[in-house]
Amino acid sequence: MNRYHFVFLIVCMISSSCKKDNSSHKSPDSQAPTPANAAFVPISFTVPQFSTTTKPLGSVKTTNALRDQIKYLYYVVYKGNISDKNYGLTPFRQIVQQAADADFGTITDSLPPGHYGIYFVGSQAAGRIYGAHITYTDETNKYNPVFTFDSNTFSENTFYKKLDTTINAKVNQSVSLTRIVGKVIIHITDTIPSNAAKFRLNFENFPPGLDLTYGEGLYDDNGHPTASLLYDIPAASLGKRDVEVSAAAWRYSYTEISLDCLDKNDHVIVHNIMPRAQFDRYISIDSNKQYVFTGELFAKSTPFTVTINDQWNAPLYGSYSLIPSSKR
Repeated sequence: MNRYHFVFLIVCMISSSCKKDNSSHKSPDSQAPTPANAAFVPISFTVPQFSTTTKPLGSVKTTNALRDQIKYLYYVVYKGNISDKNYGLTPFRQIVQQAADADFGTITDSLPPGHYGIYFVGSQAAGRIYGAHITYTDETNKYNPVFTFDSNTFSENTFYKKLDTTINAKVNQSVSLTRIVGKVIIHITDTIPSNAAKFRLNFENFPPGLDLTYGEGLYDDNGHPTASLLYDIPAASLGKRDVEVSAAAWRYSYTEISLDCLDKNDHVIVHNIMPRAQFDRYISIDSNKQYVFTGELFAKSTPFTVTINDQWNAPLYGSYSLIPSSKR
């Protein structure tokens, strides 16, 4: 039987800066059957120890291990073209690795010659990949492969790479994973009142996962539910200015991003909608960028303004940066 050798070298990098399977084995229950007489191309994906300069949330450091950046590595293969109706229904191959695995970063597989979509997702949080059924307004429908987090978690350290390739001979290629999420930071310039207990950050039309075929949040003509995060306000922040809340989000166009302040009985003290930039209809969040909304939440004497940071640095006012107390 003729065989070819296919090798990839994967390097996980944060592109803007200077830089549940609990097994690393294939999941036979979620893979497409392979014809018995198919010729296979052996392939090997290697993520070695590497050294690169990064700026994860502002602190520059040198990392010598993939484990410093991600705890889970997902490798999934789909056969055919993304326009095929059932393209994302069943993966042809799938491997999930955890940082504790001895072979973390080394993936060995074999595929029959042909055209494939090969996807890599690296993240600090556990997730899964599934086939999402999509129906469009013209009544056409198809299945797209989607990565989503488990247990409503969401990690800003989430990286992605897509390879649309034909395998027919030996390949040796380096693959760089880049950050696939953006970040929203709301910087409140006026004083937090004494009766404030929580902030609630809302994303209207928040997609359930990452559409691997397009590298953005899963689109649905019918829209998605609103996702909200709660932030407990510590006593030390009451009466303070320059408080901020932040959250990572998929690359996507959101119909609304808003911030509420609640009292101890969960009554809304104030509700403020962040300015829309795209056709005054959407707030578009791109991957690997931070969107900083700055303004008065309570007085509302001046509207919020938006700045976009192309580098993934620390929040601008980290002294009073609040951490979510609940999940989406």
